[in-house]
Amino acid sequence: MRQSNEREVGMSIEDTRSIRFGDNIMLLTWTLIMLSMHPEWQERAREEVMHHFGRTTPDHDGLSRLKIVTMILHEVIRLYPSGIFLQRTTRKEIELGGIKYPEGANFTLPVPSIHHDPSIWGGDASEFNLERFANGVSKATKFKTAFFMFGWGFSDLPWTELCNAGSQDGARHHPPELLL
Repeated sequence: MRQSNEREVGMSIEDTRSIRFGDNIMLLTWTLIMLSMHPEWQERAREEVMHHFGRTTPDHDGLSRLKIVTMILHEVIRLYPSGIFLQRTTRKEIELGGIKYPEGANFTLPVPSIHHDPSIWGGDASEFNLERFANGVSKATKFKTAFFMFGWGFSDLPWTELCNAGSQDGARHHPPELLL
């Protein structure tokens, strides 16, 4: 994209990949911090990885079977989301809480507030509790759409796809317009 004075504006695909890479760095950083604070989970994750792989190179099928590692990553994403706000736009007229909203209404969702809300996640919403994800994302809360993984909403993706979200095919998981 260029302005009339030929100065470049906007972002390239490479720029957006860098942003996605930054999300992954933050996820891994917070994961290491949380595991250092909860060594019992670090040990369980290590045992799980060793059980599935031993000294062999991990493969995609094996990575998708790492339940404890997946629970750790989901809980870290919930506690430390990569975005503060999400924008949503209605595709048609909807009713929420007895109020009707027209097609095209815009909503701003405060991700940290939703991810830390005790009425959604329980009394321990501010605590590192992997057990909430023991039965998958859809069973972690009363509202299966209350978990915003990397900013685009509910997903039960294997954890390996989280780490690959910034790759060339990662765009398919992050549509440009997110609708209610």
